[in-house]
Amino acid sequence: MRHLRNRHQKLWGMLAALGVVSGMLFAGGLAAADGPTALYSYNFLGTSGSVSNAGNYNPTLNLTLIGSWTASVTGAAFTGDLVSQQSVAFAKPTTGFTLSLTAAQTVGFGAHFTYVAPVNGCFGDSPNITQIGRFAANAAQAKLQYSNCSKGKTSEFIQCRFAGSLTPSSVLPIISTQALQNGSSYVVTCVKSADSGSTATVTLTVTRLDGYYGNVTTTNSYTVAATGAMQTAEALSVANKYPLPSITKNTDQFVGDMAKVAYCASSLPSDVSTCLATELPLQ
Repeated sequence: MRHLRNRHQKLWGMLAALGVVSGMLFAGGLAAADGPTALYSYNFLGTSGSVSNAGNYNPTLNLTLIGSWTASVTGAAFTGDLVSQQSVAFAKPTTGFTLSLTAAQTVGFGAHFTYVAPVNGCFGDSPNITQIGRFAANAAQAKLQYSNCSKGKTSEFIQCRFAGSLTPSSVLPIISTQALQNGSSYVVTCVKSADSGSTATVTLTVTRLDGYYGNVTTTNSYTVAATGAMQTAEALSVANKYPLPSITKNTDQFVGDMAKVAYCASSLPSDVSTCLATELPLQ
């Protein structure tokens, strides 16, 4: 028995040295899921101000809710304006990276939320749904947001952006073609393929949940420039950017109910799809 235990310990040490332990693949010294399991999975239902990570990357990295939010039937209701209130949920590791992926990995993320339309018909800025990282030249980011008035649209749409070590500051987010309906609940996912030469594919899927008439799903795929590796120690945030801006510049504020957010990554695209379908079911 002791001989078998020693052999097991030696095998474990060899796997750890190679970077493969308990189903995890280590990229750049940090874990990224290799299989249909979530990096981050946060369910807001029943929260009292902190949401634990049900994913397997930084499992102790809780989301902290601050500002003008309240518990809701589906999760947490965030609100804010340019006068007196703002809110956000954030998670930022004290050491290491929030996200660390190679260009050869597929990454996807998404959210389940309720859309509240702007009073004036369109947003002056682009409210955040969820993101990891802040956008800048050659900096990593994965972000979901609403569109804004800049294109002269009278309806709102979902936008998604991935950025990495090769991404210039001029890159614009991609956009869904499904117009959002006030008061409706949505499951939105966005997936970036592994880089292939100088390009990658980003697929944005927007589903309006409707238990009576049936769900309405729109999928848009875009060919984008390769992002390169994605590595950042910036915060994962929901419903706003973090750190919060001054109240007079609180233009990225999401207003509405948030049920769940999830981030997935793998060397296999099918694993990312399976992960997101598991973490963000259409119901």
